[in-house]
Amino acid sequence: MAVANPSAGIFDALFYNSGTYASPTLVKIDGLENLTFDDDRNVIPLKIRRYMTELNLTGQMVKKLSFGLMTEPGGTVWDAIHAAYNNRTAIEIFAFYKYTDNSGSPSSGDKAIRLNCKVSKFSRNQELEAIDMNDVELVPSARLMASQSSVHEPDIYTVS
Repeated sequence: MAVANPSAGIFDALFYNSGTYASPTLVKIDGLENLTFDDDRNVIPLKIRRYMTELNLTGQMVKKLSFGLMTEPGGTVWDAIHAAYNNRTAIEIFAFYKYTDNSGSPSSGDKAIRLNCKVSKFSRNQELEAIDMNDVELVPSARLMASQSSVHEPDIYTVS
């Protein structure tokens, strides 16, 4: 059975929002290495004598986005993520997993996981014969973005 629209990392895309929540302006983050999106649930063990086996309930979701970002001071993307880290401000990220044009802007029907994030890690790697990279981790934030009046939990975003 053939897969109609397979996805591969080289064709997926990551953007940040330089606009507002209601009217996002997406800026492509293109100096990336591997990207990992962790999407887990906390496990709540149920250990009671009624059962011979430890059973579990699932709790809240735990999401984290991590990637290698080429060190590029003065570059729009690097500066935006670095500033969000240094200033402890939120940054909104769109992690596209259905993306039809890997060279440009998202098209109608493309899908992304939309996250209002805090940068929890921004370490620097300077290997001898490699491009300087930053290990970046982003986690959902409970802080409001700019002029927002409510916290936005991670959600699926479909380009219209």
